[in-house]
Amino acid sequence: MSVAFSSPTEQRHPWLVALVIAPETELNALVGGFAEIAPYGRAEPADAAVSLLFGLPEEDPARRAFDDGCLALLERFRRGLLDAPEARYAPRLAAFDRLLAVIRRTRPARTVADLHRRYPYWMNLLEGTRLDAGLDPRREYLRLLALTQDMPGRDRRLMPLWLGICAEAGPLGRYAPDYLDVGLLGLRRLSLATGQDGNEEAVCHGLARWAAQQQPPQAGFLARWREIESAYPRGATYWPPLVERVLATVETHLSEENKGQAVSFPVAGWWREDMELPAVAPGRRAPPPARKGPVEPANMRSWKAITDNIEAPIQTLESQVGQVIATNSRYTDATGDPYYLIRSACNLGMRLLKTRPEEAQARGKIAVKLARLALEHEPANVFAWALWRDGMAAQGARGAAEAIGWEAIRRFPENPQWRTQLATLLADGRGRPQEAALLLRETAR
Repeated sequence: MSVAFSSPTEQRHPWLVALVIAPETELNALVGGFAEIAPYGRAEPADAAVSLLFGLPEEDPARRAFDDGCLALLERFRRGLLDAPEARYAPRLAAFDRLLAVIRRTRPARTVADLHRRYPYWMNLLEGTRLDAGLDPRREYLRLLALTQDMPGRDRRLMPLWLGICAEAGPLGRYAPDYLDVGLLGLRRLSLATGQDGNEEAVCHGLARWAAQQQPPQAGFLARWREIESAYPRGATYWPPLVERVLATVETHLSEENKGQAVSFPVAGWWREDMELPAVAPGRRAPPPARKGPVEPANMRSWKAITDNIEAPIQTLESQVGQVIATNSRYTDATGDPYYLIRSACNLGMRLLKTRPEEAQARGKIAVKLARLALEHEPANVFAWALWRDGMAAQGARGAAEAIGWEAIRRFPENPQWRTQLATLLADGRGRPQEAALLLRETAR
């Protein structure tokens, strides 16, 4: 279907020439199906866009115009959805879905970066927009994020999102069952950790999170597991220790959620049986098998050595905190699970700020580093944002702390915690109680 056009403007497709002049208008026509794009008139907008842009270098004016048009049209469609009358909502939603498909196929760099960077902004719009299995812009948006994680600057920061989607995909969660495919796709497409040639362990974590929360039938779980085995052909001895590590980690999560009580789930028994692993007695969890090298999270002894001595001079504590964080960072790289790294960074940072006010600046500097590390892995973590803000305030940079507080509200307008915490800073740290009161009244509304 593709027709070749040489690079000079006068010899290229007329739609590309018009695109450079009016990016938003021409892209809207393409998405709406009424653009002059022969011979692509019968093509889906995404297919037509790929064919029209084929062979153009990134610095080509048409490429840049296409990127500009995508960003502008996203904002235009967003406004249209927010004020759409009932009769126009479904058609506008369908247009938004087609535009996301165009972006997913063509991957315009600035638009993709914006969709990643402002994830809460776009996700807030798309929550609850699923009309049926065939029209679900939220699913299309998440697929777009999953398939563009290999672009510069994306790394593995969306891993908590994909694990959460896997857990919530089904009748006992927030998402439709087909979202499991999206979550597993996101885990498969994560950029590879150092020294790894595949994301099979991260994918197994996603499958285990799904199984623990959704309680699928044995046949349904094993069918999913066989798909993963086929996608990652490995030797017979490869899978059993990996599966045991994954199950032990998920059972530890469940135990912590149940105040230390040992908890397992039916799929764990089926999976161990399938892998010919020893069964775990009711009420007990098998320890994860040993791995070569430092790939376990920091143990409780190293954690308590810090918390029990939190009022010691910061010069003493800094190296101990660094060791815990380094251990949990290696564990995250090896397993794909950032839970222990994020938890240790936020908890230790907060504890450092609560003692020895005479060391506030030094402790605040460490707290900021810990917060930034946690945010790299989970950008929407409320505790990491609070730690970043409070760490800056502890160093005396209260203006910067306030700016972080306002940025958290801009990114996550639906969460009241950032608003109430900023109000506290405005009243106590910035001497503006009236402004704090206004912010609290707005939050209550």
